[in-house]
Amino acid sequence: MKKKLLLIISVIIIAACSSSRGSRKEAEVKPVEISVENARYLTQKEGLPSNTITAIHETKYFVWIGTDKGLARYDKLTGEIEMFDRRNSVLPSNNVVSIVSDSIERVWIGCYGGGVVRIFRDAPWKVYDTTNELPSNLVTVLYVESEETGIKGENLWIGTKTGLVRYSAGRWFVYQTGPFSSILSPSDIINDDIRDVKSGKNYVWVGTEKGLGRFNGVSWRKYFDQGAYDLSKFTKIEDDKRWPFRTDEV
Repeated sequence: MKKKLLLIISVIIIAACSSSRGSRKEAEVKPVEISVENARYLTQKEGLPSNTITAIHETKYFVWIGTDKGLARYDKLTGEIEMFDRRNSVLPSNNVVSIVSDSIERVWIGCYGGGVVRIFRDAPWKVYDTTNELPSNLVTVLYVESEETGIKGENLWIGTKTGLVRYSAGRWFVYQTGPFSSILSPSDIINDDIRDVKSGKNYVWVGTEKGLGRFNGVSWRKYFDQGAYDLSKFTKIEDDKRWPFRTDEV
């Protein structure tokens, strides 16, 4: 049932971004009304590496589809599907878990067990892993923070099982728990096992195995199941035993 549900989701998105045939320069991607008649079902039979869909991301001309056995690229203008795995590309792992793109149209592929791949037009694919920038090859989530939200500038966030990474303007920053208790240090992330990343007004929110962290570009505020800690005063904050979110924080 899970596989069928994932395939239905992928079908809906691909049908919604289908466009008329033509040259890439002239074509405009227009939404279409989704129905059983105009939906195209994509499975291994049509060219996907696997029927288990793990990630979907749409760019101007393509829909990128991650699976547990490789990556597929659906061409919205021609309807063709191209498959990538460890046999025919530099994809470091066939287990694709997250796909995002940034403002200059670079596509980032997160692989559990292989790190991150950067794809930019016709340039060779670039792999980032523990041999260069990442604390772990076990990537769990990718997130691109726009310049309008979060901390200053556009940032690519990479969550792994052993820390969080930020890529900004060609520079790499790694956030991990320190040698002492992460609860008592505002400079340390709450936990290294990253589950999700999202941005809000002036903050970035990071979900981990042991709680939620809010980062302002300098220090962390940490939320646990019993409230939050004000690290400037080393005191615990409680608000009727609810996490003390304010409306201007979200």
